[in-house]
Amino acid sequence: MEQVLHIASLEEAKKELMRLKEVSHVQVKNWGVAEICLHCAQTIEYAMVGYPVMKPALIRGTIGKIAIRKFLSQGYMKHDLSAHVEGGSKLDSDVDAQAGIQKLLDTIDQRMQNRSNHAILKKCLKEA
Repeated sequence: MEQVLHIASLEEAKKELMRLKEVSHVQVKNWGVAEICLHCAQTIEYAMVGYPVMKPALIRGTIGKIAIRKFLSQGYMKHDLSAHVEGGSKLDSDVDAQAGIQKLLDTIDQRMQNRSNHAILKKCLKEA
């Protein structure tokens, strides 16, 4: 049975990750648990410091504004679940689930410690 998680905060994400650490087997569709966690950690890191490849200003100023408003109003982002971050570094396929979960927990903690450092979201909101 498929379970869809709706996580509304970083605190909720941390609680779910701690629960996930105790589970012996998780069935996922496209990627393993480690790869999912590393992808999420990478996305959070890029949101803090900047993405390696930004869409052109014309796209960000038109379609990008619509997308940001949609994501913010619905409370979540939806994208191709098999897509890597464009221009991002390759995810380490040798990482096990526990290490991937820990990396994501550490990245969330880093993000929570410096809430003012969310460069990309600030730029997107300003453009929207």
